[in-house]
Amino acid sequence: SPEYSIDVLDDGLPTVRIEEPGRDTDATSIDEVFVEAKADDDYGVSRLELILSVNGASEDTVVLHGEGRSPAEITAGHTLFLEELDLQPGDVIAYHGRAVDNDRVGGPKASVSDLYFLRVRPFERNFRQADGGGGGGQPNAQLSGMQRQIVAATYNLLRDSARYAPAEFSENLATIALSQERLREQVERLLEQMQTRGVPTDTSLARVAELLPAAAEAMREALEELRADRAQPALPPEQRALVALQRAEAVFRDVQVAQGQGGEGQPGEAEDLADLFELELDKMQNQYESVRRAQREETDRALDETLEKLRELARRQQREAERARRAQARQNRGSGGGGGQRSLAQEVEEEARRLERLARERNQPELEERARELREAAEQMRRAAAGSDPAAATRALERLREVERALEGDRSDAIRQGIQRARDRAAAMAREQERLGRAAGDATGAPRGESGERAAEQVRQRKDLQAEDLERLQEDIERLGREAGSEQADAARALREAAASIRERRVQDKIAYSRDLVRPAGPLDLSRRIEGMIGEDLRDLASRLDRAYGALRQDEADGEAGRTLEEAGELARALDSMDERLRQSRAEERARRAGDRQEDGEAQGQEGQPGQDGQP
Repeated sequence: SPEYSIDVLDDGLPTVRIEEPGRDTDATSIDEVFVEAKADDDYGVSRLELILSVNGASEDTVVLHGEGRSPAEITAGHTLFLEELDLQPGDVIAYHGRAVDNDRVGGPKASVSDLYFLRVRPFERNFRQADGGGGGGQPNAQLSGMQRQIVAATYNLLRDSARYAPAEFSENLATIALSQERLREQVERLLEQMQTRGVPTDTSLARVAELLPAAAEAMREALEELRADRAQPALPPEQRALVALQRAEAVFRDVQVAQGQGGEGQPGEAEDLADLFELELDKMQNQYESVRRAQREETDRALDETLEKLRELARRQQREAERARRAQARQNRGSGGGGGQRSLAQEVEEEARRLERLARERNQPELEERARELREAAEQMRRAAAGSDPAAATRALERLREVERALEGDRSDAIRQGIQRARDRAAAMAREQERLGRAAGDATGAPRGESGERAAEQVRQRKDLQAEDLERLQEDIERLGREAGSEQADAARALREAAASIRERRVQDKIAYSRDLVRPAGPLDLSRRIEGMIGEDLRDLASRLDRAYGALRQDEADGEAGRTLEEAGELARALDSMDERLRQSRAEERARRAGDRQEDGEAQGQEGQPGQDGQP
């Protein structure tokens, strides 16, 4: 008989992700927060848990699904009653999901989700114009933001430790230790500067000065564990450092609000300290954003490579599917194509593993879903290779195309979000320029003296940060223009024009010139005129980016219409091909029947002829 193959597949690990909230969130200490987890496995999920840690303390486990029925997919939730946990602003709850499969051969296997943080915020929030260095968002969450990244990196390294060789694990741990050491040095340097300037005991900044040493001490404990290649013991002190930093930032936000509203009537020295604190945070934010941007660009390149590879695999799979259809039409189910399908299945699984790595690096659960769909496509390919399911090759092709379209949509979403961020950053820089222009005027018009020179120096340092922000923003706009490319031609053109406007208007030169004008008893009228020109340039940039965003939405609408037409064309071509195969099949059937009738007629004619011996 025909030869068949049996492919033995490994029992895969279960997958688990947090569906709700699905991101880091803020809540008050009396809120109720609903957390929902989803898990699936190829043979069934026997247990689903929610793991919680409050302020780096020991973990608590909430069982969402216990022993008994083991469905292939399960979704369950739990409500956290924060009032029962005795929390205060700045506290943090770290949580993740854990799923266990029902492997009765090799023993149950477990997987854990990404780590998320629930931050406790004050009951009241007072808002005022942002003072930060043009980055938009929350300019005073740099310290805790960097520490959260360190906690998440340590957690992810522990979660994926089985994937690393011992030397690679130690190298990654050393990288985390280096980040923790740099952050500790920044905190200690900030604390030293505050102490040198003197912290009035009757201000909120005194509370900040009490919290920062606790954060630095916790970081020092974490460093000792990280340098000794002990990742698990490093997590609790890392989380304690995070709590101390978030509490300090919560107090500092109150200081800012009091300054903005004039509520506390703080003395000038306390205001200077608040400005110093904020200036140091802005410097840290610039370093932090540079690292994050480099990481984002690296993962974007990897995602583009994966998308291009999937397009190639889809083209090859289309040929395999066509070959399978022809074999089915010839009723030759057990022959040919098996080797090609198995090779494709291996390549598809390799891309699935790459997407899983990207999902962890980018903290994007949707990429894990794409990886799962690719594994399903690989399984269909193996079924097609075995010849047991003639339609499996077509289903595998459909899966590949679904993932390809989804990744293209994700890429378009990333460009849209990038333009939104750039637009918001430009608008924030324009608002910051108004405040900075007033500060530059005050410092330039002030009489000579120590206090005037100190105010001018702070403005000059902010000017340096402003120039760095604008340079990074220009680079990001140019990168977005390249990524939009020919697929979003109008948006790409608008982005190139926005980046070119920075050069043509010589905005960076104006910032450098305005910086040199900031000095006590300086040229006040000239300073004000230059500051006004910078503000106008930044508002124009924000307007151009707003138009680029609108052009992208129009490009997306046009692209969707084009894809619909293309899909309709593919469907028409598939119907034509099917019709042609049916015509060929009917023609072959008619020819076969005609041949059969001819053979029958010849046989009857031979029976009617006299034999060789003369008998009738």
